[in-house]
Amino acid sequence: MADTEVGTITALGSGNRFTAAADSEMRFDGVLTVPAGRKIATNGIKYWYLGPTYPNSPVTATEVGRTSLGLGYQYAVVNTRPVGDKDEVTFHLRGDLGGDFDGNPCPNPDKKVPVKIQVTLDDGSTVTTEQDIDVVTGTSCPNATVPIKPVVQLPYSTGFGGTAPGYSESGFGYIADDGSVPKGIFFINVTNNRISQPTLSCSKTDHVYYQLVDDQGKPAKTTPDPVSLPVTANASFNPGANTVQLDAMDLSDEAPGYYKLLVWPQATNSDGSNGAVCSYDQTDVSQGFQVGSIFNKYEDLDPDTPDVPLVDPGIAAGVVAVGALGAAGVYLRRRRSGGQAA
Repeated sequence: MADTEVGTITALGSGNRFTAAADSEMRFDGVLTVPAGRKIATNGIKYWYLGPTYPNSPVTATEVGRTSLGLGYQYAVVNTRPVGDKDEVTFHLRGDLGGDFDGNPCPNPDKKVPVKIQVTLDDGSTVTTEQDIDVVTGTSCPNATVPIKPVVQLPYSTGFGGTAPGYSESGFGYIADDGSVPKGIFFINVTNNRISQPTLSCSKTDHVYYQLVDDQGKPAKTTPDPVSLPVTANASFNPGANTVQLDAMDLSDEAPGYYKLLVWPQATNSDGSNGAVCSYDQTDVSQGFQVGSIFNKYEDLDPDTPDVPLVDPGIAAGVVAVGALGAAGVYLRRRRSGGQAA
C-alpha cells in the first residue's frame, strides 16, 4: 500500500492472478480513506494499464452508478462511510490490462507485475497505491522447470455467459443490497494447457474448489469449507466452452461487508498421481484465484464506527490496531466486516 499526506487506499480484493494475454483484466476493490468531506473528483480514478515499463500509459476510468457496472474502463463508488474525522470511500474499479501483463512467461511459468492506481480528489490532491498481480502462463510450457498448474479464467466481456445486466464480469464488484446473488453472476472456467499432452506432468484436471471468504480471509457461513466442484477443463483458453455457472447464493444471514469468491484449480498426472504438486492448495487463501466479489448489504454497515482508546485486549474485543496516535494515546479501530465488530 502506498500512502500520501492526503489519505490511503486499502485493497479489499482484486483480480489477483490471471493467464497472460488471455484474460489480463483489471479488477480492484478498495477503500479510500480521506479527510471528512473529501470526494473523488469526477472521473477521478486512473491506472497504468500497460504496467511499470510504460510509465506514460495511464487510462482514465469513467464513473458509473454503483449498480450499473458494465464493460469498459469504469469505476463506481459503492459506499461512503464516516469514521471519526475521516471518510472511508469504498469503490470498485475495472478495465483492461496489456503490455507487461501480456506475454506468456516461460520457462518460469509466472511473474508478478504491479499495477499503479491513482485517485484524484475534488480539491485536486491525489492518493496512489500499487497492487501486485500474478501473471501465469497460458501455454503448456514443456520446458518449464516447475510444475505447470491449471488456471481459472477471470471472466470479462460477454463470452462466459451471464444474466442481467448480461455481462460475464458482473460478478466482480457485485452489489447485493438485499443479501442475494442470482444464478448467472459467477462463472468458473478452467484451462489446463497440458490435457492434450498426457505424457507431461499435471495433465489431468476434473475439479476445482471454491469458497466465499470475507476481507480478512475468514470463510463465509455460506461456504464454511472449500466446496469441491466437478469441471471439464479446456485445453486452451475458451470462455464459451465448459463454463460452470454457480447457483444463486443467499447471503442474508452473512454479516454486512465484503466477500471474495476464491477458486483453487486442481490437477494430477495422467495416472492420478502428484496431486499436491500440481494443484493450488485450497487450505491456503493466498493461493486462490479471486474471480468475483460481493458487497453484501453494504449500506447496513454502521454509519460511524468511532475510534476507541486502547484498553486491555480482552475488553476491546473485535477491534484491531491501526496505529493512529492521538492525544489520549494509541487508538484502535473496529474491523470493517460487520460480523467481526464488537
